[in-house]
Amino acid sequence: MVLTDRLISTRHIDDPFSKDRQAELTRLRLLQRRLDPISTGILKQLGIQPHWRCLEIGAGAGSIAAWLGMHCEDGRVIAVDTDTRFLLGMRFPVEVQELDIRKASFPPGSFNLIHCRMTLADLPQWRQVIANAGRWLAPGGWLVIEEDWPGDLTESSPHPAWQRLHRAMLAHQAAHGLERSWVRRLPAILAEEGLVDIGMSARMTCVGNDDAVHDDWRSRMLEAGPALVGEGLLSEDELAEGLREFDDPGFADFAGAGVSAWGRRY
Repeated sequence: MVLTDRLISTRHIDDPFSKDRQAELTRLRLLQRRLDPISTGILKQLGIQPHWRCLEIGAGAGSIAAWLGMHCEDGRVIAVDTDTRFLLGMRFPVEVQELDIRKASFPPGSFNLIHCRMTLADLPQWRQVIANAGRWLAPGGWLVIEEDWPGDLTESSPHPAWQRLHRAMLAHQAAHGLERSWVRRLPAILAEEGLVDIGMSARMTCVGNDDAVHDDWRSRMLEAGPALVGEGLLSEDELAEGLREFDDPGFADFAGAGVSAWGRRY
């Protein structure tokens, strides 16, 4: 592993998902458990080759970067994140760069594959990152983006406490410039950026009867809860009531939809 371009992280302790928080590594591992089979299935479907040059944006705890390093042993794998502490000591050959992808600059045609998962929806500048990534692709290269689309799937929920939690989280994100309705349009966005052979897959996510999604949402709410109360989006009693839902064996409800979309540089 090579560590280069070390920059000061833009994350802080008051960020609900900062890597300075004790539960962040647990949250990232829950995401990996839920999403790695989906992500690697898509990458296999695209015909990943040992010589490919790959960029993993928002590498998190590094599971996909490691998978790429194992499968592209004759190529090059770069994993970028604003905070790379969970990427240190990776077993497979991966070049780790600590940088803000919004400020990154790679030469046109640098990569055969760019993969980005659960990262762009946390960036108000998501569209510019997608446009940049399209330019960084070599002819025939693939861009794969995966995000959660929250919709408003709790509108008819039989669980009012969960409904309040879900809506409070969406309102919190929107207030900080993280409106996520664009995820529904991902295939069209990739086409607008000039990519071809557009593909998409989607799957409903649930809380209550899917351990990985359930635990992930519970972890998110525990971490974000103080901010939601502090911003007046929930009372302390409403937060506590909502969190109790997660411990109720009879609780099961929709949480949103996972969207994966991909396109190829012509």
